[in-house]
Amino acid sequence: MFGAGLRVPAQPSAAYPRTLPTRRLRVPCVRAPHRLPQAGEPVHRPRQAALTGSKLLALITNPMGIDIYAEWDGMTEAEKAAQTTGFSVEHGHVGYLREAYHGEPYATKVLAPEAFEELRAAIPAATLIDRLPAVLTVAEARERKLYGVTDPTEIEPILQSYRDFVALCERKERETKEPCVIHASY
Repeated sequence: MFGAGLRVPAQPSAAYPRTLPTRRLRVPCVRAPHRLPQAGEPVHRPRQAALTGSKLLALITNPMGIDIYAEWDGMTEAEKAAQTTGFSVEHGHVGYLREAYHGEPYATKVLAPEAFEELRAAIPAATLIDRLPAVLTVAEARERKLYGVTDPTEIEPILQSYRDFVALCERKERETKEPCVIHASY
């Protein structure tokens, strides 16, 4: 049991010197929360809850991965908040792309290789548009190879997310006269 064998020292020692005014240790006891442990009495600590059920499934199905964010001049707090999607792979329209570390190929690395070299890179929309056909090919191959998805209607939302991401970057560049900064977090 976690905390087993820990005891409140009865007397000062080298391991527990008393440098503060002498007072009773104020650690609540789990078995009797209405009182404090006495000197020499074991200190019980609650166990950490084990991951089970949906908490364990969330850990397994949301592994580490690649997160790509688009940033632009004049970006509002609401626009930044919209990019917090809980690892969604279908939120390119808000400037967020996601790929889990399930294996290659990675379409995000084809779309914004500069962001992986520098972590942040201003990439012109024209460059993203030029790369888009190759990105869509890689993203589709990834869905088929890694996830065994063969139905085009299941693959299309992923591909549309990349199209939406590039369209958003193009629109923001047109509005601000500056390319979006693409930020890679991996």
